[in-house]
Amino acid sequence: MTALKSVHFAEGQRILVIGSDYGLFEGCSNLTTVWFGDDSNKIEGCANFTGCNTKDNDNAKGQNNFAKNLFKGCASLKSVIYTANTNETVIYSSTFEGCDSLESIKIGDNIKNASKDLFEKYKFIDLETGADITEALPDPDGGTSSGETGTSGGETGTGNSGVAGTDTKEFNPEGATAYGHLTGEYNKKIIIDTYWAYYDDTKTLEFTSLTTNYNETGAMSNCDDVNWSEYKDVIEHIIVGDNIAKVSGKSFIEYPALKDVRLGAQVAQIDDDAFLNCTNLTTIWRNGRERIEGRADFRGFSRFCDALIGTSVTEIVLPEKLSTYELNMPMSLKTAYFTNLTDELKAHAETNLYNLVNINNPDEKYEYYVYIDPTLPLCGERAVFDFDEATGTLTVYGAGAIGDIVNYHGGGSKTQPWFSIRQNIKHIVITEKITAIGKYAFAGCKNVETVQIPSFDGFVIGNAAFESCENMKSVYLAGSEPIEGTVDVRNVHALESWTFAYNYLIANAVINPNVAKIGNSVFSDNPNLANIYGTPGSFAEEYAATNGLSFFDISASAPEAVKCEPPVASTEPETTEAPETTAPITTDVPESTEAPETTAGGSDNQFVKVDVTEEPENETNMMPIIIAAVAAAVVVAVVVIIIVVAKKKSKK
Repeated sequence: MTALKSVHFAEGQRILVIGSDYGLFEGCSNLTTVWFGDDSNKIEGCANFTGCNTKDNDNAKGQNNFAKNLFKGCASLKSVIYTANTNETVIYSSTFEGCDSLESIKIGDNIKNASKDLFEKYKFIDLETGADITEALPDPDGGTSSGETGTSGGETGTGNSGVAGTDTKEFNPEGATAYGHLTGEYNKKIIIDTYWAYYDDTKTLEFTSLTTNYNETGAMSNCDDVNWSEYKDVIEHIIVGDNIAKVSGKSFIEYPALKDVRLGAQVAQIDDDAFLNCTNLTTIWRNGRERIEGRADFRGFSRFCDALIGTSVTEIVLPEKLSTYELNMPMSLKTAYFTNLTDELKAHAETNLYNLVNINNPDEKYEYYVYIDPTLPLCGERAVFDFDEATGTLTVYGAGAIGDIVNYHGGGSKTQPWFSIRQNIKHIVITEKITAIGKYAFAGCKNVETVQIPSFDGFVIGNAAFESCENMKSVYLAGSEPIEGTVDVRNVHALESWTFAYNYLIANAVINPNVAKIGNSVFSDNPNLANIYGTPGSFAEEYAATNGLSFFDISASAPEAVKCEPPVASTEPETTEAPETTAPITTDVPESTEAPETTAGGSDNQFVKVDVTEEPENETNMMPIIIAAVAAAVVVAVVVIIIVVAKKKSKK
């Protein structure tokens, strides 16, 4: 509350601070005066706690504490008076963080401890004697305040900097092979002020925070000077120490030797892709809990993210509350343990093929697990594919979506998982647990003839997924037979742009009755498309009428097989005979003719035509003709001018 200037608490009030992360006046940058009881306790520019009985509710020892973050960012506060009390008092490093104007803290002589950085910045005065009691005392944030540790440097701001820590030179962990410091900010606020150390004897990378402020692990890119890249391929264990709240995203991608991660008590989140493709990572557990091989335990997390794709984790203990069900689970996952079962969680487990078990009652379980061969190449988060060369059949197994293909151009994209074999694919089979085909997934697979898609309602086919599949004859639902010349997408709720563009052998399309979107150029350059099958009164019927196609009620008649021929231009390139050398030369300009279709860059550019002009074989014979033509034109022009001048004179 940046406009707040003063606060008056009635006599006898008691402050209970619930949770150590709450700052009662945090960020009140214009607050100058706080007082308790009658107006005699009011002192301008001062937080006067005389007559106040404060208590930190997180502290079970009965201490009267200045709570963490209590005045953090109160840049206008000049002094603090804290009543002498029979109980011992603790002051944390964050209590007055960012109090740039604070000059002194008057307090009783029963002060127990205060963070070292407070003694470096502020003067402590005995409330009764007025004596300066600023001296080294035990530090509640860790270590002591007597100079064994230093500060991280930097001036103190209004809650955005001045984080207490240890200078890298003074951080010298015993037995470490290498060590260093990490820093980073977000919205001008320090979120990374940690230290790392690597121990070669145990192959362990350890992260430490020497502050109680919010902190993340950071990644190699956050290191001030040296980093642990030299040891990336041999690190087997990672320890995240206390006072670190989050493992930063993409911190440990593809650490091939990593086996397990031990988390400190404060870790509440592991960001997306933090351990992406750490293929030997099996175990994550919190310090103080049992380590169970193969299990990643996320109890106590505030958010569950996609951190484990490509790992070998087989069990996950889910957070007590899930913030989202848009979860991508590792391919290896067999069982997820829950404490709070919802319909959404059950649906997600069933779709993604993993079991659910109540961690407090193992008899309550739901079995959906299906083995997915981890040796097959990936084509989605939990989807793999296999290719049978003998039949030309590509089969997609697993669960979830086939991934989008990015940076696709007309010639294709090497990010297609099957790029190297795409012209050998004749048949595609998408198994039932696959939910979607991503954008451009099979674009340019010119020799595909049939595609089987799952039969469930709501299957998704992305933009241009089958663009330029020139020889595709049929798309059909699992459990039915392919019909030549027919695309049956009656279970797809939206037809995206260019999905079946340049599919020359399609005559019929069966469209879902609830389709409300048929994107631009869905069937662009499909010369044989003639019939739409659907439900009368639906958007499909409107689409047929708008595009001059015949419409049929799918409940009354099914599509019949139609054998289509490709466009003549795609198989019979035009040719033009060269002029005979014995032909008489005329003044006619040679006609422009079309050359045979070129395939520059491969068969992907099959319909690019180039206009060329035949050159006469004997260019020197043309020169007299050209000169004569120019002379004739000049003569004609002169005659025209003479006639015009003569007419003008006759009029005069």
